Order: sequence, then C-alpha cells, then structure tokens
Amino acid sequence: MLLWFFPPDHRPYGDPHNTVTNAIAGGLGLLALLAIARSTMIGVWMSDRELLVRSWFVTRRYPRSSLRARAVSYSGFWNRWSDSSFLWTLGFSSVGSRVWSARGTIAWHVTTKRQLQQIQEWVSGSHAEQ
Repeated sequence: MLLWFFPPDHRPYGDPHNTVTNAIAGGLGLLALLAIARSTMIGVWMSDRELLVRSWFVTRRYPRSSLRARAVSYSGFWNRWSDSSFLWTLGFSSVGSRVWSARGTIAWHVTTKRQLQQIQEWVSGSHAEQ
C-alpha cells in the first residue's frame, strides 16, 4: 500500500513488500484458475454399470444395480446449515448404506426433481434388463 505513494522511479530496488504482494496476487490467481478447472469436472455421469458422482473434493461410484437416489433438501454453508425449501440436492446410496448428499448437484427444487426422474429411469432400465 505504501508503494503507491512513491513514483515508480523512486521505489527501492527489490522492495520485499512488492515481492510479497506479487506472490500473494499470483497465488490467488492460481487458486482461481484451479477452481475454474475443477468446476468443469463436477457432475453426475451414468455409464452402463455405474453412476459416477463428482463433487468438489469427493468422487463416488454407485453400482447401477443397487443404487438408490432421492431428492434431499440442501443444508449447508449458503443457508447456515438449515433446511432449504428452494435449494435441493441429489442424495445417493447403495442398498444398506447411508444416504450421501452430492454437494455438486445443488439446484432449484424443480431442477433436482427432473434430474432425479432421469436417474430413476436409468436405474429402472437396469432392472428391466436383468
């Protein structure tokens, strides 16, 4: 901040404050680029045998034959960990395991219901083939 008060030709050469400021700005820029790159990989993918759910930090795979999916009211940072009537997320589990809320699928209630219907149709298709 103090460097702004000096004309460019009067700044001391190799000022450590300028170096630290550049390092912080570069680090924040790198973090922003990494977040943008990771956001392109978040989502839900269906293959012949399994459902792949990729969130910010976790990737889970569910076998198609034992998958259970449902809509779950979002409860997290954005609404102070209380249930939301507008934001919903998809919840997944295999038979006999607890429901895991996929944070990368947060959407309006209508969108979540539509996505859930598509996944349930995909799952029921596997039962019809067996």
